[in-house]
Amino acid sequence: MLYIIYNPNSGHGAESAAELKGLLTASGTPYSILHADTPADLSGLTAADSVIIIGGDGSINRFVNMIPKDFPAPIILMPSGSGNDFARGTGVKKGAASALAIYRSASAVRRLDTGVAQPAGRAPKKFAVSCGIGYDAAVCSMINSGRLKKLLSPYGLGTIAYILNGVKGIFTYKRANAWLTLPDQRIRLKNLAFLSCHCLPYEGGGFAFAPDADVCDGMIDITAVTAANRFIFFLTLAASLFKLHVKLPWVRTFRCRAAKITVDTPLHFHTDGEVTPDVTSFKVKALPDYLPVRFAPGKD
Repeated sequence: MLYIIYNPNSGHGAESAAELKGLLTASGTPYSILHADTPADLSGLTAADSVIIIGGDGSINRFVNMIPKDFPAPIILMPSGSGNDFARGTGVKKGAASALAIYRSASAVRRLDTGVAQPAGRAPKKFAVSCGIGYDAAVCSMINSGRLKKLLSPYGLGTIAYILNGVKGIFTYKRANAWLTLPDQRIRLKNLAFLSCHCLPYEGGGFAFAPDADVCDGMIDITAVTAANRFIFFLTLAASLFKLHVKLPWVRTFRCRAAKITVDTPLHFHTDGEVTPDVTSFKVKALPDYLPVRFAPGKD
């Protein structure tokens, strides 16, 4: 059975769902709308089922936080979010026709890695794209609390909200001194602007902060930016659009299965754009082979 999950309160999501339902009805393909509000709503699905998720990174995040590791039904993403970094990192195309073609192809299922992060004193949260502390989380907070993203997303212009708030964040973000604890070493990070932990390369609507992240290697890619001033930080962000920031001496990258990050100033923290304020430490680890995804035929 084919199930569809989407947010009916999202104008762009509802429009995309109507397009998909029209194609399914015209082709005589049976489907059901799945109102997945709790893990129990997904408990009856089997490997013979498929789930098309209409949405962006937030929709994938919500789904991955409701399923267990052995969840059997593969998903097909139909991107309709504002950032769409999961789709960007996995090469998923937009459009109902593309999603339906993948479903009909019965192509092989790949189980992708996710991650799980736990701020001190808070509940753990899984992420499919990235988590982070500092500047990137502060920008997510501004986007989530503002109206710009809601106004622009229905017109496919949600990335503009990321850009404008990203520029604003350059002048308002807080730096901190931090410790990064890996299984084999402990690293001091002075003047930390942000630290992001990735399953996939992109976050923030297209910033390739972890260009070599591989969603099937069972590892977390960490990027730490320690910028002495805001001008240097601006150059770093610009360089990340072309994957050149990793060559800068104040940008450090790591790859590990698990890590702990501690900062001396409470900062915003996010998992796939969902923000937790006033975090001073968190643990992160990879969850290999967690999310079953069906892609277009021939995709590695």
